[in-house]
Amino acid sequence: MVSLVNDILDMSRIEAGKIELEDKPFDIRVLADELRNMFQESVEAKNLRFDVELVDFTD
Repeated sequence: MVSLVNDILDMSRIEAGKIELEDKPFDIRVLADELRNMFQESVEAKNLRFDVELVDFTD
């Protein structure tokens, strides 16, 4: 429940323009793995599938 309240507060801050995003490099593959890990348990509990596909657009 606390997590839900924190998420709602974060969304309110974003909408109000009171959160500054940090501009720094990151590894998209690590982020994709973290997202997959974060949602995997709840997705499986609902008999859903959650796929993350990274496509390389470099020339």
